[in-house]
Amino acid sequence: MSKLNSVLLVDDNETTCFINRLLLDKLNIVQELLTARDGRAALDLLQQRLNAGQELPELILLDIKMPGMDGFEFFSEYKKRPEFASSLIVMLTTSQNTRDLEQAKSLGIPFYLTKPLTPQKITDIVNSHFKMKQSNSI
Repeated sequence: MSKLNSVLLVDDNETTCFINRLLLDKLNIVQELLTARDGRAALDLLQQRLNAGQELPELILLDIKMPGMDGFEFFSEYKKRPEFASSLIVMLTTSQNTRDLEQAKSLGIPFYLTKPLTPQKITDIVNSHFKMKQSNSI
């Protein structure tokens, strides 16, 4: 499996970020792992990368419940900015609330996974959505 250029973890929980970082490092599927503590910080980071001429993350792993700007608010703002539209967004949550799933679907969020992130979940995402990149790099 080829590596993704970069992944952005957006989560306010330090432990979750640490565990997800370890998982992604162990799977060895990303060259650069970025983190943000909430949606506003993630939008700022994306804008800074654009301003610096850097590539945007290929994958954004986005928590729903965060203080400040939550995952749904981030996604709504993200969609208003076509210059950001190159990343695949996967919403991550511990919530079992069906309203959260319905809201994700109504916003057009392509993936919604329950935490914890596992090797199988991340491998499935990468294999199903980045196959073309993998086959082009072989």
